[in-house]
Amino acid sequence: MSLYRQAGSLRPSRLAAGLAACALLGVVIGFAIGRSTASEGDLSDLVNDARSELTAAADALGLVDSHYTFQGTPQGTPSGSARRDLDVQRDGALAQAEAAGSILAAADELRAIDPARFEQAEAAISRLVESIRAEASPSEVSSEAATATAAVEALIDPAAEPDR
Repeated sequence: MSLYRQAGSLRPSRLAAGLAACALLGVVIGFAIGRSTASEGDLSDLVNDARSELTAAADALGLVDSHYTFQGTPQGTPSGSARRDLDVQRDGALAQAEAAGSILAAADELRAIDPARFEQAEAAISRLVESIRAEASPSEVSSEAATATAAVEALIDPAAEPDR
């Protein structure tokens, strides 16, 4: 038996393990307190974020005209590779319009803020999608795209004057 060692004293490895456990517990408690007191952002931040995301929807709607081309020719309905090319272009326009609809649906916070404008934008995009699926004339699709773009832009900046 050693004279310098007391019976039941802490070993250095146990002391280090205890200190590590206390430090870990302190980190967990600090994280929990930090998260509970963290700012979630106020309503204006959420609305501004949703509105800024809608610029992608407006951009997508702006591309519909460049993708959509006339589905017929003076000689009748195109066939073969000409028809495939037109289908690819129509599908591109449809994809842009549907992407704008998906972006709008993801910005659902704006429905609570401005339900009338939100529903206008939804309806305008739905009409655009239906006109593309029905292979409407380019002028009709262009008109529907302009209406949908204006409706989405009204959600982005409700104070802005319409271009019309």
